[in-house]
Amino acid sequence: MKKEKLLRLLLLSFSSIALSQNETSKDTLAILSFADKVMVKVNVDTQTDSYVDRDNTSSDLRLSANNNYRLTLSLDYKLVGFSFGFSPRFISSNNDDDLKGKYSFSDYQFRGFLGKWTQEVYYKKSQGFYVENTGDFDPSWREGIDPYLQFPDLKNTP
Repeated sequence: MKKEKLLRLLLLSFSSIALSQNETSKDTLAILSFADKVMVKVNVDTQTDSYVDRDNTSSDLRLSANNNYRLTLSLDYKLVGFSFGFSPRFISSNNDDDLKGKYSFSDYQFRGFLGKWTQEVYYKKSQGFYVENTGDFDPSWREGIDPYLQFPDLKNTP
């Protein structure tokens, strides 16, 4: 829990630094060029991979990835940019493998800035999913006590 608070404080400090830099600018219509500057970005999101298999004759199968938070680190300089995303284990809500199974996530992005054009190449991989509605398939299952039905080898690589 302490690490989550530290992460929130860190993100808040980055946003306040960005705001303070904007407030010191005298000309509000000025366009800044980042061509010769290094841009470092940190992004935390709660986006998760979820899938639903709808069937009119029985219960829907709802698959979800076992991660609550994703962290992406980005670095852009002049003509190129690179990002790396992962599901951090130091955030406690990402550590319930005993109930929902082991999960791995990685996201790599490479960007090229060519004049007015931007080209991006990325690779993303998610592995390890669990059935959100396990109780629909196993009536004796108890939430928070019994592990969910799991698909540890199920991968998504768009």
